[in-house]
Amino acid sequence: MLNFSKSSPPPYTSNPYRTSRLPSPAISRRPSPSYLPLAILRSSKSLLTKRYFRVLFLVIFSTTFLFLFLGLTPAPSSQPLQQKGLPPLFEAWKEYERTLPQHAVDDGAIKFIYMKNHVFASGWGNALQEMILNTHLAYLSGRSFVFDNYTWDRSPSEYSTFNGKTILSRVPVSTMLAGPMIGGSFDPLFIIDPSPQTHPRAVSSEYYERVCAGEKKIVDSVVVRDAVASWDGKANLEAWVKYLKSLPNRCVEIDVKSEHIFNIWMFGSPKILTLWPSLSQSPILRQFSHSPLILGAFERHCHLFGESRTPISSISTPPSNSSLPLIDFDQLPQLYPHSPASPNINDTIPGLVVLHIRRGDFEQHCINLVEWGAAFNGFNSFEDIPEQDGFDSAAAGAGTPKYDTAKINYLERCFPEIDQIVRRVRQVREAASLNSSKSDTPSAPLTHLYVMTNGRPPFLAELRAALELDAIANNPLDLPPWESIYTSRDLELGWEEAYVSQALDMYVAQRAEVFVGNGFSSLTSNILMLRKANGVDSIKTRLW
Repeated sequence: MLNFSKSSPPPYTSNPYRTSRLPSPAISRRPSPSYLPLAILRSSKSLLTKRYFRVLFLVIFSTTFLFLFLGLTPAPSSQPLQQKGLPPLFEAWKEYERTLPQHAVDDGAIKFIYMKNHVFASGWGNALQEMILNTHLAYLSGRSFVFDNYTWDRSPSEYSTFNGKTILSRVPVSTMLAGPMIGGSFDPLFIIDPSPQTHPRAVSSEYYERVCAGEKKIVDSVVVRDAVASWDGKANLEAWVKYLKSLPNRCVEIDVKSEHIFNIWMFGSPKILTLWPSLSQSPILRQFSHSPLILGAFERHCHLFGESRTPISSISTPPSNSSLPLIDFDQLPQLYPHSPASPNINDTIPGLVVLHIRRGDFEQHCINLVEWGAAFNGFNSFEDIPEQDGFDSAAAGAGTPKYDTAKINYLERCFPEIDQIVRRVRQVREAASLNSSKSDTPSAPLTHLYVMTNGRPPFLAELRAALELDAIANNPLDLPPWESIYTSRDLELGWEEAYVSQALDMYVAQRAEVFVGNGFSSLTSNILMLRKANGVDSIKTRLW
């Protein structure tokens, strides 16, 4: 039985290779000695007596001996970074990506596609939706997908800023994801292309840059975009597959300055849904997996999400001053027996409702959406989503006769106030109860609520009180009161977990009995895609 100390974090990313090893729960790192570069010693020699120089030399020699022969590697401790208020650099995750088995050799036969022009300086939802489609395109074209960091800033600096706060410029995607999108193997059960072509595993951009140096074919996305001349998802996907298959070049790279293959105009239109039949059966969605950094955080907080079992107490908040050794893939199920990396409909948490409530900068964004006359995000526009009824984006637009009315309608769906949230939750809860009463297999009553949000504590406290009161005062179906109401602010996250917490929220929402999302949010649309691909009834996936 695995036993971890109170200070141990959950292990690292899920790995499809049973012969490879993963970063494991942390152990205390021995402090690294400071040292003086040789140039400084030389410049300081004249300032030291021979006696003190001999002593200094002996100290340095002894330290070097210890590191070389006792197997200790000098490395910067993460503790000073946290003490300075800096984000973690995720060095163990970067090293894990470097040691994926496919990075060990290069047979010269595998073809690559690197969408170097991928989204940056955008939220995780935007980056992920593009990454899903880019990976699916690479899969269909028979090329190895080149995955890159989740990037906020392309500058050389490790750190950037957002709203006056220091953030990471780049985050390894393996901190949040696992499976084929970051180098996992494709399960034969999910391979949809009957042709004999191979489906090579994804590789990191670092590996690609090394093996493809000097032999890249740089492509401007305009060559296919102009030929298609449409935002139709299927038409663009098929055109790109055909184009990539026609290229004899081993290393194909989309020009970093060119337009995205799947751009905002496609993601913002229902026309993208024409590629859904292909995507929904793809191993990219069917094997979509979350990293054990996320799974470990879930295990520790499962009691907040209505799980009746006791959380695994040995998986505690990761310490700041830790290093990550390696463990075998086979040990992961023992660590997370109740947190499947790739959850399906059978992994639904009974009685759990998850709400996606955006605050902060979304208020102004919602006003912009009204003026643009924007529709729901494309993957929030499936015909069986009930909220499609009665929502007319054509009535919006700055200067239109119905602008004021449209604004009210938009804000209720995009930036709802507390009374609107409470009313909507009541409606969804009653609809789920009535639907369950008609089913041959009734579901558990909805008694646990989790709010994934960036809202401030005073707003969330008021919302919690209003929801609790409404469940008692406005209850014509005599539904049970809420047993628990928690929000993203209630999570006690480790240093590294805190910087990828949006992926944890997404995991919880994917497993919820009922999810209520924001129709204009890409994070909601990613959750909706995964729930739909896993067969969740549309009555249990709703929008504001």
